[in-house]
Amino acid sequence: MGVIIEVGANEGQDTVEFLKQGKPVYCFEPIPNHAKDLWDRFGQDPNFHLMTIAIDLENGFRRFNIEERADWGCSSLHDVAPDNPHGINFTRHIEKVMCMRLDTFMNLYGITEIDYLHIDTQGNDFRVLQSLGDKIDCVKEGVVEVSKNAKYYNVQDNTMEVVAPWLSLKGFYLRILDDGIGKEHTGASPNGNEANIFFKR
Repeated sequence: MGVIIEVGANEGQDTVEFLKQGKPVYCFEPIPNHAKDLWDRFGQDPNFHLMTIAIDLENGFRRFNIEERADWGCSSLHDVAPDNPHGINFTRHIEKVMCMRLDTFMNLYGITEIDYLHIDTQGNDFRVLQSLGDKIDCVKEGVVEVSKNAKYYNVQDNTMEVVAPWLSLKGFYLRILDDGIGKEHTGASPNGNEANIFFKR
């Protein structure tokens, strides 16, 4: 049986639905407050597995920037772009957050098949996909959030123009939703500045 991997679990808005499927759900959430809340909420479910680390292209440690307004959903491994349309302003930092490639994680946990991959990591989404390496072939379907008409973080390649063709080359069929359509799945921006790419083999 395959697993569900949720990178950027935030407050568990999507975790609830994933756990209803009766499959192992691996949730990645490096913000300590959110990790505690996730554990308090789902820790008794045997299919819930909490990883308090970030996923990135390299194994090691990076500084994590925290935006404490609202649900802290704009926190990121990347620095904020000066003219970002949301006025994101990081209020504090975690100097060393453990980061791991997804293919490294899969090797450590003996995961050979991902039924669903959910990625919402505020500018680091494409790097999460790339960190699968050849194990991208083990993914059946998923969703990733990308920028569309605006730049929120100082990262160049997390755009629809880059990520969509890359996924197509990896053998996925795509469905792109923006303007907040599909918000229940990823929290996409309602202003057209972000898009959700749903991908499936």
